[in-house]
Amino acid sequence: MEVMAAAAIMTLVFSALTIVMVTGARNWSQGRQHVEAQQNARWAMDKIIYELYTAAYIRPIEDPSRIYFVRRMDANKYCFYLSGDELFFAQDSTVNSVARGITGLHFEMDEQGLVTVTVSAGDYTIKSSIRPRNINPPPRDFVPPNPDDPWFDDEE
Repeated sequence: MEVMAAAAIMTLVFSALTIVMVTGARNWSQGRQHVEAQQNARWAMDKIIYELYTAAYIRPIEDPSRIYFVRRMDANKYCFYLSGDELFFAQDSTVNSVARGITGLHFEMDEQGLVTVTVSAGDYTIKSSIRPRNINPPPRDFVPPNPDDPWFDDEE
């Protein structure tokens, strides 16, 4: 009788410990995914803001999920866009992945040239605004790209 009572108590204790361990592991995994989403969104936002800060020309935004711009320092054409859950940074014909796990990307630009960027990753969303430093007034040696340039067509 005592052995059966001890076995029953041990079973209850081990069941409780198992439930605590499974719940803890699930919570740890969810927390890790949340932190990873925050890091991906922050990395994407930092890269976008850094690149737009030096823009000498930003094409008027027609598709709010992508932005085209030219930097003064090298006069190359650039684009940020989202494909699936991956953020890409294109320079002319070269395309590089910036961050994965990005679920939303939105650009807006007001009349004064203030660009607002919204990046989402999972249930985490961040928003930031930047006024590129080289746009007003444009540099004397800067020639805006031809709007008929096929690079500015929506291509992936």
